[in-house]
Amino acid sequence: YAAIGFLLLLAVAKLVATCVSVGSGNAVGTFAPAIFCGAALGSAIGHIAQELLPNAGVQPGAFALVGMAAVFTAAARAPLTAIVIAFELTSDYDMVLPLMLGAGLANLLAGRLEPDSVYTLPLRKRGIIYADPDDVDIMQVVRVGEVMTADPDVLRGDLPLERAREEFRETRHHGFPV
Repeated sequence: YAAIGFLLLLAVAKLVATCVSVGSGNAVGTFAPAIFCGAALGSAIGHIAQELLPNAGVQPGAFALVGMAAVFTAAARAPLTAIVIAFELTSDYDMVLPLMLGAGLANLLAGRLEPDSVYTLPLRKRGIIYADPDDVDIMQVVRVGEVMTADPDVLRGDLPLERAREEFRETRHHGFPV
């Protein structure tokens, strides 16, 4: 039981440390903390299952691997990435179905609780609405200050027409403020 308590303590401590780091505005990653928390939680669940089913041959390491994939999937909404990364750690084909099940359930539950991932939520807070690639409106990502001319060329109202034509030719502008 000491191992279970220690693993849960580690998961909570890492989660708190990551929240403080991200909340303070520091440039920190979310990949490694998600993997760590998932491994700790999965291993704790594996140890609990091992205690409850002593003759079932439960391997807490397998639970840790599935926990890694599940927590990363929930955070990033990238189930295939999580499955492949976790599988490549072991190259154990017997783990593919548990990884798929864990990542799939995590993706489903996380999507129901929060539509944005840890990567898309900051974009939404800045006004950039991430959707399907065809749905992205350029007007959502460009601010007026980024494209406006602060000191535009102007034409005087009393400028002769011939001189105005020359200004259009020389500057290649399509219009002027008057």
